[in-house]
Amino acid sequence: FNERKRVDQIYKIIRPVDQKERWVSMIGECEYDGNGNIHRMIGTVQDVTERKLAELELKKHRDHLQELVFDRTIQLEQAKQTAELANQAKSAFLSNMSHEFRTPIHAILSFGKLGYEKSQIKNCDLAKVNQYFNDIVKSGNRLLPLINDLLDLSKLEAGKLAFTMAK
Repeated sequence: FNERKRVDQIYKIIRPVDQKERWVSMIGECEYDGNGNIHRMIGTVQDVTERKLAELELKKHRDHLQELVFDRTIQLEQAKQTAELANQAKSAFLSNMSHEFRTPIHAILSFGKLGYEKSQIKNCDLAKVNQYFNDIVKSGNRLLPLINDLLDLSKLEAGKLAFTMAK
């Protein structure tokens, strides 16, 4: 009575005499005699070198891709930090600009109101009214360059203004 046992697929590197290393796949069955000795072996050996080399190359590319993803992630994190710093600088700039705008606008509105109220009074002090209107003009002249600079920055940011560095 003979007993058969299947041998699972085995991958092995072999080196035939005077040849390069080769990958082979072995699969088969061993047939045993009644005493437990191998009577015969039936199976196949197939050269799978090309497939194994392709798998190794694929693994190498996958590992390299992981490195590229890691490097790109670091670059994106740095770009994010740079953008966040720029956003903080922009917020600080807008906060300062709003203060710089508010002061002359407040003066313009206050002196305009006072000038109007004084001009409605009979026998008003024209020198005082003229001073109010003079203060309005000064405040407007102080505000105008700020508005122009802000508009230029807005155009520059939108790419509609050429910027030339000069000493």
